[in-house]
Amino acid sequence: STWRELHAFSDLIQIQNPREGYIRETNQPAATMWAPNSPFPAGKYPDYIANETPELVDQFSPVSRGVRAAEVLSGAYAWSDAEALELAFDEILPVTGAWQDALRGALAAQVDAMRPLEAPARRVAQDVLHFDGRAHRDSHPALVFAYWMDAVAALRKRTTSTSWPALGPRIRARATLEPAEQALLVQALSDAARRLTKEFGARKARYGEVFRFGRAAATVPIGGCSTPYDATLRNFSCAQQQSGSERRVVAGQKHMMLTIFAAPLRSYSLLAFGQNWRTTRATEHSNDQS
Repeated sequence: STWRELHAFSDLIQIQNPREGYIRETNQPAATMWAPNSPFPAGKYPDYIANETPELVDQFSPVSRGVRAAEVLSGAYAWSDAEALELAFDEILPVTGAWQDALRGALAAQVDAMRPLEAPARRVAQDVLHFDGRAHRDSHPALVFAYWMDAVAALRKRTTSTSWPALGPRIRARATLEPAEQALLVQALSDAARRLTKEFGARKARYGEVFRFGRAAATVPIGGCSTPYDATLRNFSCAQQQSGSERRVVAGQKHMMLTIFAAPLRSYSLLAFGQNWRTTRATEHSNDQS
């Protein structure tokens, strides 16, 4: 064990009424809150309290959700109940703009790779660059963006070299990419186009046709699923089914809660996965409240 004695409450990370007006926790170390002026600088607390590990500092989901939470909460000065509830179902992929800028730069720099792109790949590029960042169930560009992200991740996995730094953090930081990384982003357009054509032909399928929620045959379209490099506040993880293109939510925000500290106190909750989210131990009441 790292420690053998009890800590006093005063040893733990805590703050009251921060000047920023909000506190957010998205599985990230406290040092990342209100950066770069965090009152909890890295190294201030023992590692086993601060949890300042690379997995939590660099992993896509906490970073993305932290970015989005700070973006929204820093401007929330007169929220209504409806606006607060809307945030609970937020479907924005917060790092979309950084990926779009990287692709624009890659297309401009990789002229030899861009010119031979066939029409389907060019349409993928256009949809990706015009995607508004909201993974809505009725959006076609959201589906195209998701397939492009999958293609980037697959290519990155096949071409991983020890000399290559992690791609996600570099994109988020808008770092200058190496030519090989730019070529990968362009190649992923063709890979995504081939998959879309194979699964849907020339039809402009919608995001919710692929990303679904439910059990057995009872499913409904869903929005806001994570990509290999980004995550919404909802942070749903969707797994590929054994056959077809369908992906189903298997993890994420299982029990969403919203409490409004007013007079009287108001509280809302939603069991997104029903009473029992484990499909292997499903009962007749598993889908209750889902």
